[in-house]
Amino acid sequence: AIAALAWWIADRRAIGIAHAVVAGLTGAAVEISLVAGGAFTHHDTGLFGVAVWLPCLYLSASVATSALARRIASRPA
Repeated sequence: AIAALAWWIADRRAIGIAHAVVAGLTGAAVEISLVAGGAFTHHDTGLFGVAVWLPCLYLSASVATSALARRIASRPA
């Protein structure tokens, strides 16, 4: 819900939510594979060895960085 609210406040574009969902899924998948490979461990292991809140973290970070990138790109040189 927090990630959806962040998207609603900062973006509201279909491409923005698509980018955020891909980032959330991909980021979590990479961490799951790193945990499975023994690279590191998480204390909260509710989602295939990683924390259940991790995809939301990646999704929210994607919304924030996309909004920041759009703001920087739209500034006059």
